[in-house]
Amino acid sequence: MREEKYYIVILESKNHAVQLIYILENLGYKRFRLISAPCQIRAGCDFGIEFKNLSDLKIIKNETNRLNTKIKGIYSIERKNKKKIIRKLNHLI
Repeated sequence: MREEKYYIVILESKNHAVQLIYILENLGYKRFRLISAPCQIRAGCDFGIEFKNLSDLKIIKNETNRLNTKIKGIYSIERKNKKKIIRKLNHLI
């Protein structure tokens, strides 16, 4: 039985998410991934930044501040027993 936990950050727009992932990759960070946001988080066509370690949120916050953009949501995604559990972590914004 495979268990997995990761985090997703949603920014103000798709363009900001694309711009942020481009910057992170150019800074040498390969542990972040641009993904389509799950429909339980954002309806419509939106992107998020996925990462595995919550400590990496500091990097994202630093770069969003430099870009002068805001984080709209932070979520933890946990898969247990083939079930996806999504928790909103906006207290971390």
